[in-house]
Amino acid sequence: MLRTTTIAVLAVGLCAVPTASAQYGGRQQIQPTTNAVWGDLGFFSASQAAFVRGMPVADASSTVVSMLIEGYFGVGTLEVAFAAGLAHGSWDVDSPVGSTGDSALRLGNPFAGLFYRHDTRETTIRIGGGIALPVADIDDGASASEQAAQGIALDGAMAIFGMWDAWLWEPNRFTIAAPVFRIDSRHPQFVWAAEAGLGVMIHTGDGDADTEVPFQIAVEGGARLSPAFVIGGRFQAWFLTTGEEDEDKAQLAMEPFIRVEGENGFGYARLTMNLDEPLGFAFDDDGVWGLHFGGGARF
Repeated sequence: MLRTTTIAVLAVGLCAVPTASAQYGGRQQIQPTTNAVWGDLGFFSASQAAFVRGMPVADASSTVVSMLIEGYFGVGTLEVAFAAGLAHGSWDVDSPVGSTGDSALRLGNPFAGLFYRHDTRETTIRIGGGIALPVADIDDGASASEQAAQGIALDGAMAIFGMWDAWLWEPNRFTIAAPVFRIDSRHPQFVWAAEAGLGVMIHTGDGDADTEVPFQIAVEGGARLSPAFVIGGRFQAWFLTTGEEDEDKAQLAMEPFIRVEGENGFGYARLTMNLDEPLGFAFDDDGVWGLHFGGGARF
């Protein structure tokens, strides 16, 4: 986890190897409703110089595109939630001796959950949990350049969400996400929300690897400038409660967003900015950000 310190450097490092070596909740920032389905398209791109012994030898660039479909369906006080994603990663290096690169498309880990919902006059509260199946992986039979692109796709997808719901993208992990909690306001002018979740990520690949237990928490706030237009922001924190003591096990991010709502549909744009190491600051040379556009239907 948190191995994406800079996606461009990852591409250069793997290129140099001669042989192959859910979320459920408010990411969409929509008003509470009984049923909803939406899609999220995320994007990140970076370029930087690669150095050997302090001398620039190449220009490296990488691009990440994430595609996520989410939704929930209510039956009385229960809700069934789902999420499924694809991630595309690409890299290329231009050097005095030539250019090289590769790209890859990888499946994320599909998530399914069950939640109890309670509506009050002022809020909607959801609490429950779910599982993410271990579909995402790095192909051991692929070339080093292909593995680099696959790693950029999956690591990059985690990074452009600020590590939120990392279990949707972490390779070779079966995850039990519970408890997952969210509360949304039902105020006509001001919107606010808070959510938290804990995941137990069990290694399912070859070899030995420790079980990882991330914890995440977020708050959102905004204002309804008109019946159809909302502007606001989100602050989130992600912690890995397991791992080595000297490992950087936390990631903070903030996310301004805008939302347009119709009677049965909605659209939004948001910018995820990682604030601290290892993925931030977002717009530093070694930082990662994520630009997201999405929309869907509620009914």
